[in-house]
Amino acid sequence: MRSHVEQLKVSFAAELKAGFESLEKKLKLYNLNNEEETADLRLSVDRLNRKV
Repeated sequence: MRSHVEQLKVSFAAELKAGFESLEKKLKLYNLNNEEETADLRLSVDRLNRKV
């Protein structure tokens, strides 16, 4: 019985780790995309300000 509980704990911990790693990758990708969009918007604003 104890061995089965330990196996469940290990399995659950591995699944949690994999889930959090996937979430972390998605958040990093979102952050990179957000930074790129912010930089693009700043360039656009700068161009508009030069025209005005």
